[in-house]
Amino acid sequence: MLNHKNKGIFHSLLKIFMNWTYRRSVVESSNAPLEIKDFEDVKQCARDLIWYDTIFKKRRWKYKSDKLLGLLNHITPPDKAIELYEGDCDDYASAMVWYGHGYNPAILTYFSYKIWKSHTVTIMKYNGMYYLFDWYLISSHNSIEDLLKKIEKRNRVKIRSYHLAIYNYDKGIYEAVTNVDEEQ
Repeated sequence: MLNHKNKGIFHSLLKIFMNWTYRRSVVESSNAPLEIKDFEDVKQCARDLIWYDTIFKKRRWKYKSDKLLGLLNHITPPDKAIELYEGDCDDYASAMVWYGHGYNPAILTYFSYKIWKSHTVTIMKYNGMYYLFDWYLISSHNSIEDLLKKIEKRNRVKIRSYHLAIYNYDKGIYEAVTNVDEEQ
């Protein structure tokens, strides 16, 4: 079972905030997850989402911050995220949840001591390894702890707390979890 890094009141407040965010993200969803043949397809979908056309200088995914510089956080449901091809890091992570549906995807939101460096990524478990999908980075790790160390090193942050959520397709919302191995 995965243990959250618990830093007292700060962690509790962030947990309340993230649960509020998940409840605000309810949108009617009529699409079922895509059928992906294998995990290589999932990785190709990740690359396709961030595709960049060097000739026309256009990206497929358009970065768009949430309202009030991200303070009014909203996570777009997975099927809507892939229709829009725009949003911030949690919307990109949500799109990857759609593509990785068969591989227990979860979104991981981490909070650093510098709150503006907080970020959301997608993680999936495949063949006993934890895969990190973070914009251009796709990497595999032996444990969630190793994955978090990679994030800290790559993004030059010290993670103070983190939060995991999976998408409940029946309810149309993200729900907090403590373990990415929970059945979906």
